[in-house]
Amino acid sequence: MVDGDDASVSDTLASVVLGTSAVHFGGKPKARIAIAELLGEDVPDFEGADAAAERLVAASLFASARRVAVATSAPQRFVRERLEARGVEVVPLDGGLLPAVDVIVTGAIAVTSRGQRCGRGLGTTDFAFAAQRERGFAPPPVVTTIDERQLVRFFPSYEHDVDLTLVATPERLLEIPGPQYAPSGIRWSEVTADHRARMPWLAALRGAVDATHDQR
Repeated sequence: MVDGDDASVSDTLASVVLGTSAVHFGGKPKARIAIAELLGEDVPDFEGADAAAERLVAASLFASARRVAVATSAPQRFVRERLEARGVEVVPLDGGLLPAVDVIVTGAIAVTSRGQRCGRGLGTTDFAFAAQRERGFAPPPVVTTIDERQLVRFFPSYEHDVDLTLVATPERLLEIPGPQYAPSGIRWSEVTADHRARMPWLAALRGAVDATHDQR
């Protein structure tokens, strides 16, 4: 079932209701609209989000995690609660320039079984991950929790997009076969005025990067 560029959102939504895993989206904007209309909000706070969180944090990659960045979107509050109960340091994903973290727990509107992720289109997760690489930190795995209806067949990815390593639903844990695509740093040519306004830390990081290059 293909959602081409000419397909209406209502047609796409009808397909989604029949089963999102069969839907091939021609672009991320249509995926956002269709899932939001189906589940009622842009980053759905779905039934069973607590069970998905429990399944996620039981994964082996959290066994040695000491500091984790977690999105402030509603479904991920259960992840935050469980990690804090373990004594893990939790930092907000959208709280500014992150320190080195062991895992990034992001929100999602739609994902594919290949690990592609469609978020709100703000770039928060992609920039946070790229900044880790830019500063020489080990690349943290990026994971999320979703409702099963947010799992779709396809939408296009871009060079700045970060693939997911794990996806947890209330029913299962989906381990993404590697290797996952991960950018090596921030694509500075793609940073817009809107990005800089919403993430002021980008300017400070760019200054630090330029200063380092000047010293070489």
